[in-house]
Amino acid sequence: VVSSGGGTGGARGQLALRQSAVALDMTFVNLPEITIRRFQDKCFDDFGDLKSEMWETRISELLDRLLKLANCMRAMNSELI
Repeated sequence: VVSSGGGTGGARGQLALRQSAVALDMTFVNLPEITIRRFQDKCFDDFGDLKSEMWETRISELLDRLLKLANCMRAMNSELI
């Protein structure tokens, strides 16, 4: 789950989504949590492109974990069929 905005609205939104997902028995990539404070950190340029190396690295880690989770779930699903 990734959010970008001001204040802590994105973090609260992530928390609410995670709480709802638990009740639905959904699977998430739990780490790294990414909440970019768009207006405080100046992480985006005037065109909305991410310019922060720190956040690029964290998003890359998140996507790597997502791919690993997808591959694990695909393997588990193929064993069930």
